[in-house]
Amino acid sequence: MKNTQTITGIRVVFAVIGAALVFAYGANSAYAQEGVGSSLSIAPTGQVIVKGATVTAISGSTITASTKWGSTVLTWTVHTTGSTRFVPVIPSKEAIQKIKVGHSISFSGALATSLSRPTVNAAVVQDEDLVQQSVSVVGTVESIDTQAGSFVLKTDNGTTSVRVGTGVLMSRDGNNAKIGSIAIGDSAKATGTLEVSTRTLAAERISIKSGNVASAVVSDGMFAAFINWLKSSRGIMTAVRAR
Repeated sequence: MKNTQTITGIRVVFAVIGAALVFAYGANSAYAQEGVGSSLSIAPTGQVIVKGATVTAISGSTITASTKWGSTVLTWTVHTTGSTRFVPVIPSKEAIQKIKVGHSISFSGALATSLSRPTVNAAVVQDEDLVQQSVSVVGTVESIDTQAGSFVLKTDNGTTSVRVGTGVLMSRDGNNAKIGSIAIGDSAKATGTLEVSTRTLAAERISIKSGNVASAVVSDGMFAAFINWLKSSRGIMTAVRAR
């Protein structure tokens, strides 16, 4: 009996959401997307993924957010608990305090059987204003902490801390590298997920160019340049003929 009531409740919520989408697009679908802004996906089991919702209110551990497709607006009630995983990864109480009205969030979880509005018991909530995916940061290595597995890049906009976890694809001067291969003064491009508030990048790919480039002014041919390169730290050799 309880399972029947749950299934009936999910069907009713499907009907409410479906009717709104039919009104907006003229077709019944359990998936909707408008550009790269908001998107909605609902599995037959009642699992929901919503991307690009705008926070309109926060009360305790409950977030109210809306998604818009054309002139159709869906208002979502997002219940969070101590087991909800937040991105960026911070404790749930602290995360709720950081989320603000107007922020763009994405969330996933089980669709509840509320008849008044779509309600989700959230398993994951990501604040797009606090974390950005696939961000590339370019700068010069300012400091390195090999034990912590991180280094600091000095950029035109300040500094960014880059975390180097397991599985990160890293190269230095075209060769496979590890964090111990990085040197202060190297140029680096790191791509990954950026926590905006702390300027911390969880790297997925890192490309390093050695900052220790040996230059030689050639007066007696390439042999002199080669000798100078051997005496240096053997970085990239650049030979310039003297005039």
